Amino acid sequence: MKAMFFLIVILALGLGAVYMFGMSDFDPEQQGQEALKSIHEGQTWLEVCNNTQPPKKFRTYVQSGDELKPTGDQRFPGVDQFGNMMSKGQIKNGFIFQYYYTDKVAFYVHFNAEGKVEMVSNMTTQADLLHTR
Repeated sequence: MKAMFFLIVILALGLGAVYMFGMSDFDPEQQGQEALKSIHEGQTWLEVCNNTQPPKKFRTYVQSGDELKPTGDQRFPGVDQFGNMMSKGQIKNGFIFQYYYTDKVAFYVHFNAEGKVEMVSNMTTQADLLHTR
């Protein structure tokens, strides 16, 4: 019984130390706000990746009749491979990067065919449903 109590106390102290010294500066909402502030119209996709981080998912636009429509989500292949796709003309009509930090900070970055930011829009999340954004 004493050993179990001692083990629980040591575990609690260890978790407290990890939180205080290892994760106290980890705030995804703040990181997302800073990333959002660093994105401006006219930036290239590579500048966005360098100023924030590469996205985990993206969408491309495809021609459907007279309008452009976004495709389904695709895993971002990495900066080098995405650059190759752009230079080979595999992404012709523009694309969208998806950034999700928290329910409150989630957004799309829309790029034109040249790979420059056209606009940023909020991603619909649970925060919109609960009116907490």
